[in-house]
Amino acid sequence: GIGFAPLGGIHAITGQAGNGKTMTLAQFMSAILSGEFGNLRYELTDEIPHPKVLYIDTEMEEANTIAVKNRVMTLCGRPINEAAEDFVVVMLREVPESLDDKGVKIPSSVMRWRMTLKAIYEYKPTAVFIDGLLDVVADFNDNKECQETIYKCMQVASHYGISVWCIVHQNPGGEKLVGHLGSFLERKVTDVFQTKKDKNDKTGDVTFTVSQKKARGGDVADWQ
Repeated sequence: GIGFAPLGGIHAITGQAGNGKTMTLAQFMSAILSGEFGNLRYELTDEIPHPKVLYIDTEMEEANTIAVKNRVMTLCGRPINEAAEDFVVVMLREVPESLDDKGVKIPSSVMRWRMTLKAIYEYKPTAVFIDGLLDVVADFNDNKECQETIYKCMQVASHYGISVWCIVHQNPGGEKLVGHLGSFLERKVTDVFQTKKDKNDKTGDVTFTVSQKKARGGDVADWQ
């Protein structure tokens, strides 16, 4: 019954590398598409009776991106080889730099952002998950570029009335989000969810704990 991640806002998922961020966002995506996952619920509205999810992957190779797609479909109880109009995956890892009409180089990071905007415009999602946001900036410690990127995310969320989820790593060994990009993001999001890996040295069993590190409203309880 605790509300979070409103439409029109931006939100963050963070954690150390290999600590379950992608699995966490898969749970969020399946909850949106099927209405619930575990204790997660998506609140349907008369204005949007059938929510749509757009997953932008900037990091993983094709096989792992497909695995995420298959995982979400399975969590939703759908066949993995069935086309879904309400769930679109866009892979932007291999985007090269380009040239404008004057022959000036356009960095691959800028091209990824433009392709992200194009996908949002074309597919009109209810929620978009950008995994990961670091790849749409040339320098995550450039104050001006990072601030502009976060404001652009906010503008997109407001303009389309959607939820924009940004996945950003933490600094090694700490809980602070990487670079100036992470600092600006953390100040502007409504919610920050962190995923942490815990391994039992005796049994080898692994558990991932998801906790809400920032909330505009009430705090969501941890889950494993």
